[in-house]
Amino acid sequence: MDLMRRSIMLMLTEKCNLRCTYCYENHERTGSMDFETAVSILDRELTEARTFNEKIRIEFFGGEIMLNFPLLRQVYEYTEKMYPDLDILYAFTTNGTLFGEQEKNWFSERKDQFVCTLSLDGTPEMHNRSRKTVRHTGSWNLIDVSFFIKNWPGCIAKMTVDLNNLPYLSEGVQYLEQYGFRCKATFASGIDFGKQEYKDVLIRELNKLAEYYIAHKEQPLCNMLDLNPADVLYEIDEQYRFCGAGCYKHCYDLTGKWYPCQGLSPLAVGEAGKIFERESFRDFHFSDESPDSCGKCKWLMLCSTCYAANYKETGNVERCSKEMCEINRLCMLTSSYIHYMRLEEKLEAGTLTEEEEQILAGVSIIQEEIPKELGMSEVD
Repeated sequence: MDLMRRSIMLMLTEKCNLRCTYCYENHERTGSMDFETAVSILDRELTEARTFNEKIRIEFFGGEIMLNFPLLRQVYEYTEKMYPDLDILYAFTTNGTLFGEQEKNWFSERKDQFVCTLSLDGTPEMHNRSRKTVRHTGSWNLIDVSFFIKNWPGCIAKMTVDLNNLPYLSEGVQYLEQYGFRCKATFASGIDFGKQEYKDVLIRELNKLAEYYIAHKEQPLCNMLDLNPADVLYEIDEQYRFCGAGCYKHCYDLTGKWYPCQGLSPLAVGEAGKIFERESFRDFHFSDESPDSCGKCKWLMLCSTCYAANYKETGNVERCSKEMCEINRLCMLTSSYIHYMRLEEKLEAGTLTEEEEQILAGVSIIQEEIPKELGMSEVD
């Protein structure tokens, strides 16, 4: 998948049939996008993309997208008919609970044109604790998990970690990966993970994950640990960004208004979402002058936070919260340890490549400095 495609995200609906315990969306908003609005967005974006000979990624997001499946189908049929010359990849994020036979057949026939992200919170027990229906029952049994893994082997399972599931983090990641998913584990926003008791649990779970990945060297690391320690060796480019939000990624709400990403739209952050203007965010970069910016942090390129999470936690897209800073550093420590252990035999045999030597140089810096910053007497 080419991450540098022009990404056009359409928020098909604000409605959702679930009530996840950690959800950041405003469930009082219940509108949906109409076809005319979608066409006006696509015609503008795709005409511009054609001018610059750009590849395209059209993303469908909600709410729950399947509550406006007719529009998703209309958008697909429209772009395939009107823009056959463009290289278009489609993507969707879903909770997976509303796929009947008709919808399954439709997606199966077009599976090679779509990228799927399925929201699953680890094991069925973990999932049901947090991802509940409006009647407060678990939602795992409403999902035909085998359908998704059959049509999109290795697709992303988005696992949100809250206090309910933190004690089972390692179990959940391993369960999803052994099922055949690529686990994208992220920490829920708006939750205070700062207490020492929670940090102790996180360290325990990260240690378990380290053992798992060291024993299974062929297994790609989950996203929170999929870091390159060598990045710490390089100076941060002034144009560095966490992601393409507001740059090559454009999000549109159901009225057609532009936002840098769905996490900075009014559905996620209320009326504050209206402050994000297109030009200013496109030109945004981390300031190394402001004391309220992460711009001077030497770990910035290893940090797995995002603009939306920053804004929701601190009110500043440039600033990560103290709690998330500590979590991210613990993930860096764990990732660097896994890299070291995976390369230990080659190090002893003297067969490291230049790239691997750089990785170990980064590991050395991380293992020496981060424990001091966190006040740890030794690396767990």
